[in-house]
Amino acid sequence: MDYAPAWIKTNPQRFQREKAPSGKDVWVLSAHCTATLEADKQAFSALCRHLKAKDKTEHTVIGIQVENEPNITEIDRDHGTEAQTVFDSPVPALLVSGMKTAGRGDVYDRWQSRAGKNPAHGPGYSVRKPGHFMHTWAMATYIDAVAKAGKDVYDLPMYINIAGLPGITMLLDIWKWFTPHIKIIGAGIFISATARI
Repeated sequence: MDYAPAWIKTNPQRFQREKAPSGKDVWVLSAHCTATLEADKQAFSALCRHLKAKDKTEHTVIGIQVENEPNITEIDRDHGTEAQTVFDSPVPALLVSGMKTAGRGDVYDRWQSRAGKNPAHGPGYSVRKPGHFMHTWAMATYIDAVAKAGKDVYDLPMYINIAGLPGITMLLDIWKWFTPHIKIIGAGIFISATARI
């Protein structure tokens, strides 16, 4: 949100923020807001178009970071209207398919232990921290749509760095499964790093 232009920051009715359980806006744009996604795709495509026009011969730009630390938020998940509808619905078929295809890993193991026999069981994701699972899936699919829009214009490697919040490795599978247009997923693991040294 800090990097968003003023015309987005000053129009929360159109470019919705995540909502806390109390209904209060938090300082993060919602991954469930179609207007924000379309604006992001348009801006990112324009950047890639510019790079292609100016740098297609010399290739000084070798990759693009699509988003910076998208995991940072004040709450476990977005509690806005659109997000709540997703949370109250059955687990998205693509997420279930991703888990079944993987057949192993942290996300798969948690799903099997909690809801594997009934993947459509709700509300939410039928795991210990369903909000985090939903939030990660929403961010991953959002960011991948932005990356795809850019790659359709100029096929450069795309990468992201996920904020190193506790439990990041538990959800890394979701990032890998739902960002096929992202070449590198980095983790900014710096929280509590000094305590281990």
